[in-house]
Amino acid sequence: MPSYLGVFLLLWVSLVLIPTATQAGPDLPPKLSDTLYLRESNGIHLSETYLYITEPFSAPPTPAHADSLFRSGAFTAGPWHRTLNLGFVHQRLWLRLAVVNTLPQRTRFIWSLYNYTDSATLYYRGAAMSSSRG
Repeated sequence: MPSYLGVFLLLWVSLVLIPTATQAGPDLPPKLSDTLYLRESNGIHLSETYLYITEPFSAPPTPAHADSLFRSGAFTAGPWHRTLNLGFVHQRLWLRLAVVNTLPQRTRFIWSLYNYTDSATLYYRGAAMSSSRG
């Protein structure tokens, strides 16, 4: 009888406990960070911090309009730890990314778009001022 109990326990563990312990949960990304903190060496993927939305070109191309879309919750996270690839989309793309330089000195960072775009405009909103650069 004791050997049957051992076989039963081994079978029960292999059929019930092991599959539930190794099953992956839903493939949900962790919570997005609301700010990208720039350091000498950044280890996080950019997809952990940006949000985006596409909209028709008939909408106003202003930072105020984009900000109103953000406040209304219209922006969404991109694919987790993957490149944002929208394919051929004839719409305006807004990316929202809050950035803070954590280095003690003023530092220049290079922002690069590695895709085919007609134009790109950077809108900067600091704590005390607002400006745009094209």
